[in-house]
Amino acid sequence: YLIPQNQVEKEKQLEDMIKLAMVDGDFAPAEHKLINTVGAKLGFDKKELDQLVEKHIHKIKVK
Repeated sequence: YLIPQNQVEKEKQLEDMIKLAMVDGDFAPAEHKLINTVGAKLGFDKKELDQLVEKHIHKIKVK
């Protein structure tokens, strides 16, 4: 992964991680923890992370 340069790239990077985590149809606690850790390092707070994860999981499941 490259270091994201703006908010759009940060969200895209997290979305890619969520998609990868959901490949097997399960969002394991370890995967969620890793995404939370990366998200925090990218500057997202807990509430923002929870919203992003929920939004992208829902989007992935709808497809």
